[in-house]
Amino acid sequence: SRYDETHISLSPDGTIAYFTSNRPGGFGGLDIYRSRQLPDGSWATPQNLGANINTPEDEESPMLHPDGKTLYFSSRGHNSMGGFDIFTSKETDDSTWTQALNIGYPINSADDDLFFVPTAIQNRAYYASSRFKHKIGRIDLYEINYEEPEEARLAIIKGSILSDYPMDNLRISITDSNNKLSGLYKPNPVTGKYIL
Repeated sequence: SRYDETHISLSPDGTIAYFTSNRPGGFGGLDIYRSRQLPDGSWATPQNLGANINTPEDEESPMLHPDGKTLYFSSRGHNSMGGFDIFTSKETDDSTWTQALNIGYPINSADDDLFFVPTAIQNRAYYASSRFKHKIGRIDLYEINYEEPEEARLAIIKGSILSDYPMDNLRISITDSNNKLSGLYKPNPVTGKYIL
């Protein structure tokens, strides 16, 4: 838009864009918006993620976890320890977001902590911080290695569907060993590619 858009990231399947903007109609400062890719390849009108994510202060650097449901972002609002802190929220079944949760110390500091990037590699993430301890530049990059419960670890499956059937009507169902639905995914309506 003709306003400021400072950061964008895509969902793992590339069909949803999360970005920050100070366009009118938000909660104040930079807010996080989401836009879905339409079957013709264009992008839908952006939707503000709402009051559980956005505050009158700035939000920045939205990044979706490879699970497709957990959002990490930085905010000067909510209950920040000082400057930008990293928060997390999960998308619910009705496409709303849970209340943002500060991921806390030692990752967050009294300085600016931004661009938290989770990875599909178990127990690893990256982020940028302006903290003074061990500082080399104005903002330094950090690697985080942490313990994670066995049940929270991820497996990534990707592929492509070739079909004459309209892609926007196709869904991929994942069930657990008890035949309980644990995930419903759709391929990219233009390319047929998917990532789970």
